[in-house]
Amino acid sequence: MENALMNSLETDSRPPTDGFSVRCEYLQSLMYLAAMIWSLIRHKSLWQLVNQSQMSYKQLKTLLGRHLILECSWQALVYGGALLLLLCLMGYKTFWLDFPLIEHAQRRS
Repeated sequence: MENALMNSLETDSRPPTDGFSVRCEYLQSLMYLAAMIWSLIRHKSLWQLVNQSQMSYKQLKTLLGRHLILECSWQALVYGGALLLLLCLMGYKTFWLDFPLIEHAQRRS
């Protein structure tokens, strides 16, 4: 039974695609790779920036006490919202649209 199931699977088959979608898929893979490499390179400087900002906040908090009021600029708020939107879209595309469906493979056998 297990051998029949393994023989029925077409491991080398892929739906036909046009050249544009293949280039888009290749570009998407390159962008993921570039983002991972960039994040590994910039990892240390990001943590240094976070540590510096935390130390500055603690010093200001001790000096100003309750008079310290932090405000966020509209530009940073819009950029943060756009980043969250893009992350949500990327997660939706990856996990709901491109995720391999196991149910369809089980129904065919």
